[in-house]
Amino acid sequence: MMAGFGGVAEYGITVRWDKNFLKLIRLLLERREHFALHGGVRFGGTLTAEGAFRLGFDHIALCAGAGKPTVLDLPNGLANGVRTASDFLMALQLTGAARRDSVANMQLRLPVVVIGGGLTAIDTATESLAYYPVQVEKFLARYEALTLEQGRTAVEATWSEDEREIAQEFLGHARAIRAERAAAAAEGRLPRVLELLQSWGGVTIAYRRRLIDSPSYTLNHEEVAKAFEEGIRFAEALTPRAIEVDAHGRARALAVSVQHTDGDGVWHETGNAELPARTILIAAGTQPNTIAAREDPLHFRLDGRYFEAIDETGQRARPEKGLAKPATTHVLTALEPDGRAISFFGDLHPSFYGNVVKAMASATKGYPIVSRMLARQAAASPLADAEFLAAIHHELSATVDRVVRLTPTIVEVVVHAPAAARRFAPGQFYRLQNFETLAAKVDGTRLAMEGIALTGAWVDRERGLISTIVLE
Repeated sequence: MMAGFGGVAEYGITVRWDKNFLKLIRLLLERREHFALHGGVRFGGTLTAEGAFRLGFDHIALCAGAGKPTVLDLPNGLANGVRTASDFLMALQLTGAARRDSVANMQLRLPVVVIGGGLTAIDTATESLAYYPVQVEKFLARYEALTLEQGRTAVEATWSEDEREIAQEFLGHARAIRAERAAAAAEGRLPRVLELLQSWGGVTIAYRRRLIDSPSYTLNHEEVAKAFEEGIRFAEALTPRAIEVDAHGRARALAVSVQHTDGDGVWHETGNAELPARTILIAAGTQPNTIAAREDPLHFRLDGRYFEAIDETGQRARPEKGLAKPATTHVLTALEPDGRAISFFGDLHPSFYGNVVKAMASATKGYPIVSRMLARQAAASPLADAEFLAAIHHELSATVDRVVRLTPTIVEVVVHAPAAARRFAPGQFYRLQNFETLAAKVDGTRLAMEGIALTGAWVDRERGLISTIVLE
């Protein structure tokens, strides 16, 4: 059961790794008297830089990472079956779809093609190959349970032609895996599930250059080797041209341009080809999450793709780009008239972008600067520590006030969230998802729901209430 931090701390690590280690790290932090962690708070929405300073915070550290995936401009790029790798990895973690006791489902069909050559592409390929048998076996188990209870006709009554085709595909693959496991047990050998997955198309990474040119190989060739051991294929010198779709509008293949080089660094097109693909995951890199500069230009300015850096006196600085061990570290980006500052780390910084190791280096190099800035001034809040943390908890925590069924298909969920209520604006959406730790468990299945988007209906700013609507 996940109880870590969310974000890259969860999805950047394989679902097959024991995430209890993340729980231990979080528990060690939670035991600290002056530590508080609040989720569901969007910086720039629920809480702004001005609002944070008004509440009495002494420093703001931006650790928002690379939040915007690079989207390839391909025909049919938004077809069913196409998604970004970061979205796939995040959903795989946060929904619990990879666990057999979770009711959450995330559809993935074989063959899978992953576009990209970085470590995220490697992670996406290995995770998708590991997830597929779990997915189809879960589907078969639930299908058999439902048909036993309700009958096949009732279960399949609402399926469309497209859904019926996919369901039969999943059921057929799951039964083949079940038969292979049974045969392996009878013969006293390991089941050959990988061979079955490969026969159904498996997972292929398509990269525009050679394997030895790829970031994954140059940064961590051992991880590439492990991916090959798990059955991942790597297709070199293929530039994506278009997503080909079937009669239902679902992805069926990736059209590519075949490239060639004589070793002089110049690439030439030698032809066109298609890679069969029912799922296409795009791992073409990400952009720094600098939306704060567009929403609040008073506090945040950009220097190219990254936040602008200043020194401890407020003068503009020029960080060394791409060098995680700069001679002089600059992590401040804004300085208030009263001396309070804003700092930035990891993928937001030109010296430390690229991976989690560099992000950790930015914290190691940057925290002495933050400490010096804090030491220069008295605490902004007159409240004692316990009172301050209690006030923040009241402001930022969201709790369900009441649930009202308005019609047989419309439900109103009224939430108490003071800070969000004060910042409410028409057109805003809110994410509703139950906590896995509190979700009911029925017949061995935990009913943890996937996140759903709710629209705001009305707001009572004085009482800190927001009304949201659920359409069933």
